[in-house]
Amino acid sequence: MPVFQADELSNKTLILFFERRNEGIADNVKKTLMQCQGQMGMKSRPIQTFMLPDVRQNWARMEQAVDKYFNQLKQESGVKDSRQYFGLMLLNHENDYPEVKKIFSRLNIMTQCIKSFTAKKMNMSVASNIMKQVNSKVGGESLRVKLPEFMHKEKVMVIGIDVCHAGKKSVVGFIASTNKHQTSYYSDIIIQAKNQELVKKDLDRCLIEAIKAFQINHGDKPTKIVIYRDGVGAEMRDQIIEKEVGQFKEALKPLYNQVSGPPPITLVVVNKRINQRMFITGRDGKAENPQPGSIIDSKLIEYNKGTEQFDFYLVP
Repeated sequence: MPVFQADELSNKTLILFFERRNEGIADNVKKTLMQCQGQMGMKSRPIQTFMLPDVRQNWARMEQAVDKYFNQLKQESGVKDSRQYFGLMLLNHENDYPEVKKIFSRLNIMTQCIKSFTAKKMNMSVASNIMKQVNSKVGGESLRVKLPEFMHKEKVMVIGIDVCHAGKKSVVGFIASTNKHQTSYYSDIIIQAKNQELVKKDLDRCLIEAIKAFQINHGDKPTKIVIYRDGVGAEMRDQIIEKEVGQFKEALKPLYNQVSGPPPITLVVVNKRINQRMFITGRDGKAENPQPGSIIDSKLIEYNKGTEQFDFYLVP
């Protein structure tokens, strides 16, 4: 599938990093990725290669080698901004992934890791998937979905919020769309107390920063905001409206004039763990699964009279 927008990639220098044991496959990886870029309409500088010293998982030595390489590259090219470089890393073991990511993150270099097992099977299909991920990471558009008509007429910002409780602290993930195709995003995190689901602060800060990014792409602020809030049950709906949506409303007030007023906010509380199962009657009279994307918004659902709240089911 052709890439819709890959302009950002033209400003990047891609470097393929590999260990000596992968020297034999690195050349084919580079060659196939370059061919794939041409077919996908991507324009970038020739991919460079760097063979890492044999550090045997000595991550401090690897970081020193990579840092030294980039300092030399910046000196020779005159391009000092680390964001203009992108690392492609051939991995021998999945366990190496977090350490490699830490090293390049500290150097402020974006990366795409490729398993050596995958690299050995490198063909145009594999290369296409890799380059789509690279393109997305640098801010390009690799895929688009068909959007409802109103989203073309309005400046709609779609926000997603969820909370992870895996570590010593709970981490709130915040993401907001910043372009009309819903393919570019602003993201942020909030750290809060362990097992705390309700986000009591800092959502206003996240929204303000997201609107700044939105304005860069649209030239204006959003006229509608849709929030998808995952990880909470129906019993917490009122708290979400009061505490979380309340933060958004307060943040929006000074950003909009009194005539137009802040944009309307639609809150969708997502519950993926349900007991209900939906079927349709097929042509032969037997029960069949509904088509993905089907919506059930009558008979089975509840309406809260006197409010704008209602339930619906969406078939994934």
